[in-house]
Amino acid sequence: MRWKYPKWASFLPFAAVGASGMVIYVGLLTLLGWLAPGMAIWGQAIIAAVVAIAWNFGLDRWLAFWYAREGSIFKQFLGFLVICSLPVALNIWITIVLAADDLVTPLAGLIGSLAGSAAGLLFNWLMSRWLVFKARF
Repeated sequence: MRWKYPKWASFLPFAAVGASGMVIYVGLLTLLGWLAPGMAIWGQAIIAAVVAIAWNFGLDRWLAFWYAREGSIFKQFLGFLVICSLPVALNIWITIVLAADDLVTPLAGLIGSLAGSAAGLLFNWLMSRWLVFKARF
């Protein structure tokens, strides 16, 4: 795909990495709920989101934006954080709102993650590709 469709070659790995980040986010929310039940949901959501962002960045830099590995990892990570902040904020907000409803609480992280990921998939990929990892093609 890198040779036949070079402009889109990073999108599929980016989407797959995003799906794995959702698993990390929901899994950490669940784990933190068991290990620290007294911690506020917003604290749990922020911790889970930061870990998921770091996870996604590492895999995206390796799989989706393979051509940019020589660039400054620190600058790329900061740019990635900035670009991901809006969809992640939506994700966290939905998680917090839904967690307040006892009926939906177990699914709050999953629903928040799906909404944030859906909202950010194309935006995050385009901004990461053009601004953070500086696409060459």
